[in-house]
Amino acid sequence: MSSLEMLSLAGNRFSGKLPHLSNTSKIEFLDLSGNAFSGNISPHIGTLPKSMQLSLSKNKLTCEIPEALSSCKNKFSGEVPTKL
Repeated sequence: MSSLEMLSLAGNRFSGKLPHLSNTSKIEFLDLSGNAFSGNISPHIGTLPKSMQLSLSKNKLTCEIPEALSSCKNKFSGEVPTKL
């Protein structure tokens, strides 16, 4: 799958921790919205390509918002970083 550019796994009721998003350098669009992912977002999210569109909305994420992400519809706790 070295040429995979778009991947949508939206609305599949996947649960558990978010998968580690390594080896995604060629993916331009990754949609993980509408599932039941919970827990933390890895700080490594900031190492993803800046041009990648990543959707994590409508999950059950409960961690602080990493500075690398903008707002989305989740159950984040903590303060919104001032850099957003």
